[in-house]
Amino acid sequence: MDKEMTLPAVRNYWEETHIHVTHLVADDLDDKKLLEEVRSPWSEDTEELLCTLVDSVCAHDAKHFELIEQYFEIAK
Repeated sequence: MDKEMTLPAVRNYWEETHIHVTHLVADDLDDKKLLEEVRSPWSEDTEELLCTLVDSVCAHDAKHFELIEQYFEIAK
């Protein structure tokens, strides 16, 4: 769906989604929950796979941010 959008529109959409997800997580957590011991509902193998997946997504996003920043530098 992003292929049809302009680069600024994609960036705005991503930022809005990021803020929305951040608020969902922050609203669900309080100091008491943050101090609780975390017990994952999956095995250690799955936990490692999930960490790898999150790392990959973050690296992917970083790659796009570099392109977006270049676009805005050119547009100035």
